[in-house]
Amino acid sequence: MHSRRMTCIVIAAIIAFSCSCGKKEADSQLSAEQATVDAGEIIAQGSGNAGTSRPAAISPLEEGLADPGESEWDGRDSFSPDGIPVITGEYQLSDCIELCDIDGLYVNYEMEKEPDEEDAVTYAKLLKEARPVINADAVVEAGDVVSIDLYTEEEALSRVGVSVRVGLGGEPKEIEDGLIGMSKNEEKRISVMYPEDYFYQDLNGRTIDYKIIVNSIARADEPTEMEVSTAMDYLEEETQRLNRTGLAKAASEAFLENSEIKAYPEKVIRQARSRYENKYTAGFSSLNEFLDMVGMTSAEFREIENEFVSQRAKEQLLLMALQEETGITTMSDEYRQYVAVYGVNEDDPDETLFEVIIENIKDRLETG
Repeated sequence: MHSRRMTCIVIAAIIAFSCSCGKKEADSQLSAEQATVDAGEIIAQGSGNAGTSRPAAISPLEEGLADPGESEWDGRDSFSPDGIPVITGEYQLSDCIELCDIDGLYVNYEMEKEPDEEDAVTYAKLLKEARPVINADAVVEAGDVVSIDLYTEEEALSRVGVSVRVGLGGEPKEIEDGLIGMSKNEEKRISVMYPEDYFYQDLNGRTIDYKIIVNSIARADEPTEMEVSTAMDYLEEETQRLNRTGLAKAASEAFLENSEIKAYPEKVIRQARSRYENKYTAGFSSLNEFLDMVGMTSAEFREIENEFVSQRAKEQLLLMALQEETGITTMSDEYRQYVAVYGVNEDDPDETLFEVIIENIKDRLETG
């Protein structure tokens, strides 16, 4: 099992708000006049017969969601963050999304390898109390807790006294793998290639050269057979979970890349905005109070929010279309059976529904 994946097992990355924005698009904000159209205009552009009166098509997903309430910028619910039209009245799902052909769609996802005994021993060690290693000749092993200093030419990116649990995946793989075999006070040069979506924005997509110094090594006693067996059971469950969620994410990206988003229902935009604002305003009397607290302007917040809203709206439309295609909803037997075994993602139940759908159409997809 790749050590970088063990991060998901015991620790969750706590991402500061100021680092959560990702890439910003300068042209993401359009005026209501530029981006807003009603259902009649959508039909007139070729999505139906303007002379036909049609009832609103409410998907099982939309019907099951509670009304999100009012956001503090309700006027923005009627315009799109990315230039895609918004339907403010009645609509059919076909007005909003044209789902790609599922059969034979290629989904690029590399399955996580099953954990072996070495992985289980390492993980079992990391769950035990580590004590300082006194032997001056000792070198770092997987499962050790190591205190290190990292220096780079950019002072702001240098860190001292960093505690690394080797094999857990809390630090980049290049660092954790590079530490193995090092002794106390030893120095080493290590280059780290950070992914584009790294949680710390200042490192996104960059290659950083570090000088690493080992300050101390701590090590737990060898785990018992029972501890290793327990660790193995847990790692196997986590590998299965990572593969389920990873495949679902990769499939979502493939579906969106090959489907056509033609318009957003206003309610979907409003739900996405409310979800984003509520995430950061919990415990505050208003959004403005939150912005004052973090020192961010409304314009800065809107720019970050728009990226989230655009992605979330697309994902909601995709899920609606897949429900229509497969007939699977939260009331389906497939969903109930899945939840009975794996539970529900409390942070975002929609992700669980999407996983259920992917599990049920997996044979129709090409994966690799």
